[in-house]
Amino acid sequence: MKYNLSAVEIMKFLGYCEPVGREKIQAFEQANQVVLPETYRTFMELANQCPLLDTADVWNGIDRIYFYYDELDECISDQCEEWCEHPERYQEDVLYQLSQLPREEWGTKVPNVLEIGSDYGGGIVTFGIAPEAMQEENPPLYFHHEVDPYTLWRPDPTGRTIADFLLDVILNELACVDYETAEEALEEIGWEYTELSFEKAFEACIQEAQIDLDRVKQYGQCSRLGIKSFCCCDEEKNILYVGYVKDVDTDQDAEEPVLYQISRVEE
Repeated sequence: MKYNLSAVEIMKFLGYCEPVGREKIQAFEQANQVVLPETYRTFMELANQCPLLDTADVWNGIDRIYFYYDELDECISDQCEEWCEHPERYQEDVLYQLSQLPREEWGTKVPNVLEIGSDYGGGIVTFGIAPEAMQEENPPLYFHHEVDPYTLWRPDPTGRTIADFLLDVILNELACVDYETAEEALEEIGWEYTELSFEKAFEACIQEAQIDLDRVKQYGQCSRLGIKSFCCCDEEKNILYVGYVKDVDTDQDAEEPVLYQISRVEE
């Protein structure tokens, strides 16, 4: 049994091995004169337009990512007419102040974060990569809450890196924490989901599958539900086991643990 797979290793195990997003990434980098961090770049080469991630917190298309300044430009355009009529009312407004500066000087007030995702279905939190960390192989994850001021982008409070974030995303999708998107997408390409714990106790399923949960060191966090997702694979049998257990670090009541078996459909 193989434990603690990376997001890229999981994608490849499931058959998403071709760098389908490479040309899109190269075009984005050339247009914006940047080089994307290796961890994010490698993942998105495989995950671009992947239906497995249609409801994930990471945007699964290079066409969907953008820099924060482009978003601010749109906000400024929406308000500039009102500012022109009553400029005295907006002297303390950050967006108004930015509108009075050349774009190359905006860095004195707000970082030009690369936005790569948001909490699906909520849109309350946006995830990104800070400009000063773009050269790092695996930079820290940054986020912006909708109630935060425009100038505030913060490191993830749990200290996650981009690799951690991508793993969280794919584990939660595979464990069907919120949606059955992954199950539907994988069944389309010849995989079968079996909920082993549906009729049998979770502990018995774990024992029969010969899974040692003590060897799982990386979990996908979903603290709002009081659970954490995990996976491991039996490479000889070509089976991926994925599920979730209660998060003992939270005080929330959680659903009972679940274990899925993802295996190839027998022909």
